[in-house]
Amino acid sequence: MPPPRATNAYPVEFRAALNRAISTGSVFIPHANPAALRLKFYGYVSALRRESDSEIADACAFTLSKSPLGLQISLKETTPDALAIRDALGGGVTSTSPESSPLTSPDEIDSLFNRITGDLK
Repeated sequence: MPPPRATNAYPVEFRAALNRAISTGSVFIPHANPAALRLKFYGYVSALRRESDSEIADACAFTLSKSPLGLQISLKETTPDALAIRDALGGGVTSTSPESSPLTSPDEIDSLFNRITGDLK
């Protein structure tokens, strides 16, 4: 059975988890079957893209954890792969676009969070 194609078919906690990961850098969700949960998040992210909300959909990476058992949602810029590449490049990424530079401070993370979530008030 394919995953739901609209975000309103998912619990609001899916968006809350992505928002928390964006605002804090990561969130860990303990879960008995993290692979199944990750697939559900992939379905949610796909629904976000269909609804033209790709910025929040593209901001996060999903990593399985065996001990403790669960799902880690992180900003893509803070994943081990991104950090390893950044280190190999001498600690920085050369770019003319501020959106593609690594996030290094809480202010930059806050700015990204505000830009992605918009004015939710």
